[in-house]
Amino acid sequence: MHQGKVYFTDDLVQTSGQTRFLGGSLEVWGSFTISMGSSVTGEGTGQITIAAWEVINSGTIVVSTSGNGIFSVSKVAGVGGDFTQTSTGHLYTKIAGVAAYDQVLIEGIATLDGTLNLSLFGGFLPNAVFSWTLLSANQRIGSFAFTNLPPGFSIDYPGKTVRATYNPLPGGGGEED
Repeated sequence: MHQGKVYFTDDLVQTSGQTRFLGGSLEVWGSFTISMGSSVTGEGTGQITIAAWEVINSGTIVVSTSGNGIFSVSKVAGVGGDFTQTSTGHLYTKIAGVAAYDQVLIEGIATLDGTLNLSLFGGFLPNAVFSWTLLSANQRIGSFAFTNLPPGFSIDYPGKTVRATYNPLPGGGGEED
């Protein structure tokens, strides 16, 4: 999808293939389900904007191909804006710099499970302790069951967020859960 807005007046289920966003937005008057074996990808530094009652990720979401994108879920006519990642869901995020990183913004409730994959992009390697808020929601329930992280990184869940922290000191971060 490149610019513009695409509307669906009922539930939308992506059962296979890949939806690539180059900007633009998707509005679903119902739930948008990304099934196992399908994916949604943000190309470049664009923003994936989905207005829906709920986005259910059982497949793969790649926030951006550049490490500086935004995946946002907002309400439709004041309803929803929720995000659920199931046990089979994978969320891929990148960090490309101190101020250049992928963000997931949920206007409603974020219910987390499945796998969070974090990678560094463009040769960026932090050299001091630093944290990035990868996900923010109005309410967060649960945590990712698995995380794949670069060396020295750890994930924590303060309040309504998911935060990645780099600590170069021995024992400062974990590679995988």
